[in-house]
Amino acid sequence: MARHIVKLPSVFSTERASSIINLLQTDYKKSFSSTVSEVLFDFSNFDSISPVGLIYIQMWRDSLVDKGKKTFYRKSKPKTDSFLKMMNLLPYAHAEEIEDEKIEEKFFYQIHKCQSTNECSTAHREIVSNVVQRDKIDDETYCAVDYMINELWDNAGVHGYECYSSESYPSPVYICALEEDSYYEVCIGDRGQGIYNSLQKNNPDLRGYNKKNSILAAIRDGISGHPNGSPGFGLYSAAEFIRKGNGTLRLWSSDCYLIISSKDDRIYNSAIATGTLVSFIIRKDAVLPFEEVLRTHSVCDYHTQEYIEDVIGGLFDEY
Repeated sequence: MARHIVKLPSVFSTERASSIINLLQTDYKKSFSSTVSEVLFDFSNFDSISPVGLIYIQMWRDSLVDKGKKTFYRKSKPKTDSFLKMMNLLPYAHAEEIEDEKIEEKFFYQIHKCQSTNECSTAHREIVSNVVQRDKIDDETYCAVDYMINELWDNAGVHGYECYSSESYPSPVYICALEEDSYYEVCIGDRGQGIYNSLQKNNPDLRGYNKKNSILAAIRDGISGHPNGSPGFGLYSAAEFIRKGNGTLRLWSSDCYLIISSKDDRIYNSAIATGTLVSFIIRKDAVLPFEEVLRTHSVCDYHTQEYIEDVIGGLFDEY
């Protein structure tokens, strides 16, 4: 049985992620070969990585472990190695010091592997509360970011893993976030069935659609992949917030790569065949029109509902 070495690129940015994922596809397939028992991820030339890259590699590694393969890593430069450990991609002893003070000054939410709605909700709250505290965003933008993160992780668990009536997941929902100078990036991933399979199984109106048309349909209002029906508003609202707030949303699923921005929507082929990976970038000065997009939800009503669920609902349970 052989060891396969995955030589990772020096930069794994969000902007270049799709090209990098496609370039790594040969390694990805080879690593799952029956002749391979060990996979070494070589970070020796690594300089930087985005939340998309972090979650992509983590999901790859976890999939290998699920197949009974052993995984190892080769260290990068000291500062990059510290960052990878801080973001929870590589293991480290908590006694170790982080060597890059500039990174410590940023807000980061290291990779969390959430196995339930409660764990996803905890991750979600920590990300949103930190963004609000650091940049004092206005109420509408706060509600929009909060709503968008909630919908994306809920889609990952419910549709990705077909957990239509369960609050626990068979595999993790991955959540990660990182602050840069002028923006925040939040990334959410799952290793489930993908958007195309979900829609083909549960939405008769889309049967016969090819993969690209299915992905494009998924960001329309009212399109749902839930067998019992749902508003179909999650991806649509996220796309609208991003367009109106001059941000960027990137989605990889079912062999497709979709980019949504204020300029246009573009879709390409992708090497990601299973699972779904979603990244959105919002500028710190963004203004997201929550009430315009949600239409029937006001900022006041949304905050009130959050208070009921988080505070009143946590005091006691009905007998």
